[in-house]
Formats: sequence, C-alpha cells, structure tokens
Amino acid sequence: MTFSLAVYRRFDLPLAAAVFLLVGVGCIIQFSLSGATLSFFWRQLIAACIGTILAVVVAGIDYRAAYGWRRWLYLGAGVLLVGVLFLGT
Repeated sequence: MTFSLAVYRRFDLPLAAAVFLLVGVGCIIQFSLSGATLSFFWRQLIAACIGTILAVVVAGIDYRAAYGWRRWLYLGAGVLLVGVLFLGT
C-alpha cells in the first residue's frame, strides 16, 4: 500500500475542528449523564484519541493501492464484527 502526504495538504481543518468539538462534547455529556467516575471519562477520551490517530493514518493511504487488498480487508472486518458479537460486552 502507498502512503501519501498529499492528502494532508488538502486537509479540511474546519471539519476536523467540528469533529473534535463533537467528540469532546459527547464525552462530557456521556460522563455527566452516566454518573460514572472520572476514570470512565478518561478511558473514553483515550479511545477517541486512538481512533483519531488511526483515522489520520488511514486517510493517508491511497485507496487505489488498497484495492488489491479489498478481499482481505473485507474478510478482516467481518471477523472483527463477529468477534465483537461474541466477545463484546
């Protein structure tokens, strides 16, 4: 697969700011409504940060290069979904 930095030159900063704002507000609302401890809030915030980092990395992959891996990616996604079905809480 090919990783291209050209994707980041056209990065939409207002859209990214809106997404970060919504994720932050969502974490705060979830914390306030659940009555959970502060450790639950931090765990959700860390998961959001990891997801953001992974999304930025995946955005740099050229989709035409990933086309050759489409069957394996589809199979892997299906395996992960079945795993969540049986092992998720």
